[in-house]
Amino acid sequence: MAEQSSKGAVARRLGLVGLGAGVAIIATAIAFSVAPSKIEQSNQEEAIASPVPLAPVSAIGQEIRYAGTWNPRPVHPIEEIGGEGVVATGVVEPTIIDTRTFPIQIQHEGPRQGLFTGAASFLPPHNKPKVEHFDGVLARSTAPTGGLRSDQIVELGRGWTAIQQTPWTPPDPTIAVGPEHVVVTVNMDIAFYTKDGDLQFFAPLNDSGNPGFFEEVGAKGFTFDPKCFYDHEAGRFVVLALEVYGTGTPSQADDEATLTFAVSATSDPNGIWYKYRTNAIITVGSNTFWWDYPGFGYDSDAYYVTGNLFGLNNGGFGGTGFRIFDKAPLLTGSPASFSTFRSTEVVSTQVAHHFGDNPAPYFVSVAFLDAWRIAAIQDPLTNPTLQIATIATPPISSPPNAPSPGGQVDTIDVRAFNVHWRNNKLYAGHNIRLGPSRSGARWIQFDMGDWPNSGSPTLDQVGIIDLGGSISTFEPAIFADSDDNVGVVFASSSSTENVKMWVAARKPNDPPGTLADPIEVAQGSIGSDGRWGDYYDITIDPTDGRTFWAIGQTSEPFGWSTFVQEFGVEPAPSCLGDINGDNIVDLDDFIILAGNFGSGPGMTLQDGDLNDDGFVDLDDFIILAGNFGNNCN
Repeated sequence: MAEQSSKGAVARRLGLVGLGAGVAIIATAIAFSVAPSKIEQSNQEEAIASPVPLAPVSAIGQEIRYAGTWNPRPVHPIEEIGGEGVVATGVVEPTIIDTRTFPIQIQHEGPRQGLFTGAASFLPPHNKPKVEHFDGVLARSTAPTGGLRSDQIVELGRGWTAIQQTPWTPPDPTIAVGPEHVVVTVNMDIAFYTKDGDLQFFAPLNDSGNPGFFEEVGAKGFTFDPKCFYDHEAGRFVVLALEVYGTGTPSQADDEATLTFAVSATSDPNGIWYKYRTNAIITVGSNTFWWDYPGFGYDSDAYYVTGNLFGLNNGGFGGTGFRIFDKAPLLTGSPASFSTFRSTEVVSTQVAHHFGDNPAPYFVSVAFLDAWRIAAIQDPLTNPTLQIATIATPPISSPPNAPSPGGQVDTIDVRAFNVHWRNNKLYAGHNIRLGPSRSGARWIQFDMGDWPNSGSPTLDQVGIIDLGGSISTFEPAIFADSDDNVGVVFASSSSTENVKMWVAARKPNDPPGTLADPIEVAQGSIGSDGRWGDYYDITIDPTDGRTFWAIGQTSEPFGWSTFVQEFGVEPAPSCLGDINGDNIVDLDDFIILAGNFGSGPGMTLQDGDLNDDGFVDLDDFIILAGNFGNNCN
């Protein structure tokens, strides 16, 4: 893979750190034992696990196991959800584990070698409803739609190769960034890095590790769809993974599904984590459903999980499940209190990462080919009530697969990939059809106002990422920074170009729907075929609120690889020197300064005193000359 060298400054030291393949810790034969185990849960008394490690036994090959048994907590009883809007509640105790006590901190490094397994092949049969055009009365969208511009505003920072091929595909990569660390999750591994790309911790999420990250709380052989984020308000990393094991028959004796998550005790992921394992089977009448394709987000009150509900004992589709975890007890390792309910009005629903004082937590889904649905939960911790708005959007068609030199890349469908809320703006991205054989990445922005308290959401702008020619784009993820600049990461490919990873950005006053010229940051060394992604991810650095971090996927001879890229938006031009207030530093300002040159004390900015020392002198002239020609309109 060609790794992008640093370019420009991102408010701190820049550089490229590429991580080479290290020595495999886990024996190859065991690493590729991909069949989910049916390890029975312990019936022992629940107790908070001590962070003191059990003694390791001698190595078997290159794998080391603990000389003892972890004490997995039994999950709480299956929820009887019943009709839509019926809320079930639960409480679950934590398991407290210190990752620094794992006998091997980096259990694997570099790509696995051998046969790889599609994660979907271990899931029960599942099909969600097809997305059609809206069948009700809805005014046609008139929101402006834009494309790409030729100007360049992105500045690249550090970038490195992250987790590479595991025994599973696709990777489903997500990224979380704290003050000093970067956490990455894929199917089915987790890794902690410094911001220079130095690997500090690496472990499987399932029970194939020493131990696996979720093994000590009861995880078995098949964790899937992991996600992570950094809660900038609480200063914690949060990680989620799902599990499902079932026969797919009316007999429920072997059926099991769980939703497991962990919260770090501090802003450093190397240390204590509070881990919670909750049941992810819900019962509606005589039918049971499991969770798939989770959304995972947060605000100041709670952590939120959504998922498509697929039939476990009788098949079918049960809509979207919503689970709300009260955040406060999770930050101290106290028992987790949560609520669960469902809705059949939304599908493949993503949860927003909220920055600011949001009126309610927001959830987004592409419900129709010409309309999206935004849901909000009022009173999420006390009396959760779901409100849903349907907003017309420019009509689209479902995306085709994207051509690649190796075959066809599966672009999934029109579902939303990530959602972000800041300053009453809601951002999301998804795939559409650009032509008979081209897919296109599209991003969208809604104005939420004070909805659901008052008013209604409106569509602000839509952007299509079209690189032209025969190139397909897909898998966009979007975020906004503290200055309302927008960052986007996406993929591209064509029949003659291997899949590439790109980043792009826009400023708040740019023409509606437009992004500045994207920058390629990574490209696979071979062609790709089959399931891809299923998504890329992007977030913001909490230290400055302006630096973006993104993760994407490339295709290599050994399988897939992920790449982490830091980037920012070039600072707005300084208009210090705009003496007459017309937002341009020009000759008119120079004339004013020259007229007052040598005056003082008592001079002001309007007189030409640009450094605020009370005098109009050579120092002020130097400032004006340095900014001469800047336009801040």
